[in-house]
Amino acid sequence: ILCIGPMLIAFHGTQIKDRVNCSRLSSITKNISLLFASSIYTLGIVLFYFIISLILHTDDITKDTLLLRLFNVIIQAFVCLAFTFLFSLLTKKAHLLNIFSNVFGLGSSFLCGIFVPRELLSDTVSSFGRFLPAYWYINVENALCDLSAEAYSTISTGYLIQLLYGVAVLVIALVVGQYQRRR
Repeated sequence: ILCIGPMLIAFHGTQIKDRVNCSRLSSITKNISLLFASSIYTLGIVLFYFIISLILHTDDITKDTLLLRLFNVIIQAFVCLAFTFLFSLLTKKAHLLNIFSNVFGLGSSFLCGIFVPRELLSDTVSSFGRFLPAYWYINVENALCDLSAEAYSTISTGYLIQLLYGVAVLVIALVVGQYQRRR
C-alpha cells in the first residue's frame, strides 16, 4: 500500500489524469494498464523478499512446500494490490494511505492470527477474522507446515478464497473508478 499507493494517487491526480485523458484509450484500458504495471512492480517486490527469505532460512523451507508458499505469497500480494488500487481511488492525499495501511494491515494481523496465535483469540474474534483475506493466507501457511491429504484441501480452499477476495476488491475498485470519472 505504501509503495504503490502514492504512485497510483499521482496518476489519479488532476494534472496527470487530464494529460492521460487526452489519449484515445478507454478508462478501463487505462486502469488495466495501470494495474498491470503495478502488478509487475509488486511481483518484483515479492520475488526480492522471497529470495532474501530463501537465503536466510534455507533450513526451514522444504522443497515440497517452496512453490506452494511462493504461490500463496503471490496471491496475497495480488489481494493487497487490489486493496491498494481501491484505497488510491478513495483518497486524493498520499499521507492518508498511512491510515488505510495501518488499519488494514495491523487490524487484519491482529484479527487473523498473525501477531497473536489463533488459540489465544476468542471465538468471536476468530469468526470475524474469517472475513479477511489474511485469515486464509495464514490457513494456507499453517497447512503447509504439516502436509497431509487434508492439508491439500485446506491449501486449495485458501488459495481460492484469497483469489476471490482479490477479484471482488478489484471489481469494486474499477466500479469506483468508473463512478468517479462520470461524476
